[in-house]
Amino acid sequence: VVRHLRPLGIAANVTQASFCRVDTVLLIFGHLIATYCKMDDPEDLPGCTAIIESIERRWSKADQEIFIAAVILNPFYQTSPFAQIPQFRTAKIIAMMTRLWKRFFRTDAPPNFALDLLDFLGKRGQYANLDIMLNVERNRADNNKTLPEPMNVFQAFMFPGKPDPPLIVFARRLLSVSANSASCERLFSVFGATLTKLRNRLGVSLLTFLTELKMHIRDEHIRDKTAKSRLKRRFEAPKGPSAAAAPLDTTPVITPITPNIHPSLPTAAVVDPIAPAPSGFRAIVQQEVTAVTIDDLDNEPLFSAQSGITTYPLLPISQLFDFSNDAWSTILTKHTQYNMEEELALYELLDLDAEGEDDVDVEFDETTEQVLVG
Repeated sequence: VVRHLRPLGIAANVTQASFCRVDTVLLIFGHLIATYCKMDDPEDLPGCTAIIESIERRWSKADQEIFIAAVILNPFYQTSPFAQIPQFRTAKIIAMMTRLWKRFFRTDAPPNFALDLLDFLGKRGQYANLDIMLNVERNRADNNKTLPEPMNVFQAFMFPGKPDPPLIVFARRLLSVSANSASCERLFSVFGATLTKLRNRLGVSLLTFLTELKMHIRDEHIRDKTAKSRLKRRFEAPKGPSAAAAPLDTTPVITPITPNIHPSLPTAAVVDPIAPAPSGFRAIVQQEVTAVTIDDLDNEPLFSAQSGITTYPLLPISQLFDFSNDAWSTILTKHTQYNMEEELALYELLDLDAEGEDDVDVEFDETTEQVLVG
């Protein structure tokens, strides 16, 4: 069971982080398929086949060009994870990047954009020292036990006070796209913790400022790792036989929401016509729930070659990646396990008050509670 669930647990931990890049998602998909394809025991085949088919089905509906371009623009990978197929010839890559530039910036790509891309892919010209900077960033990431940051590498090829090269502008735009809504969900959680019964007359502006301040403080604590070390000291230094603090009730209050009627939904998804029509925020929530339900039923790709938006053929992940080259998978596995190990260590600290363990009186302020427990 552990062998089957551990890859999914690591993937969920990475993709549901506060910020997850789109290139990481595609690499995680490739790593999962490679992992489950190696499980060839007869007892493993039904479960592994179902997981692989689910991943391929989700990938077939994605905007594939953006994910592929993000991997290529990541200097740690470029085209190394992909199979040697016509879609990854240099001319095809330049055409894809030029097309995406127009989609993102609504203008044609600058004349030197293709030249910068050629230097980047060939590690020549202004990117002749790319391997040196990659090693520097890898060492930094290893020391901090974090994922390497591609933009730290690109910063070494920029001049202070001068406009950034077009390739770096495009890479920053693409690699800053978040693939999940974890940050938005945490933001609404902070809104709920700030707007309480005792503070129910806060204006929108003040509420926004307070929430942004809390989120910035949270990011500082996570980046500096000061809050975790502080909590660790408190847990590992019992104050004596005093009663432990009451555990925090983190069970979310779930309000049942029924989606609106939609012609493409099955009968089970149709709402009661007698129920009052929702309004305001609840109506927005129901629209999003309906959109998710429709997306689960819709197996058509987001864009196809016939749409004119992309000329890239839809490729399954099993054909997209070069699974015989495990160098990219090794790098990904090494760094994605860091977050999992840190989270497991934190759970062990929070579980010190379990049965058989000495209770500890833990006291921490509201901000630390939201960072580490909320």
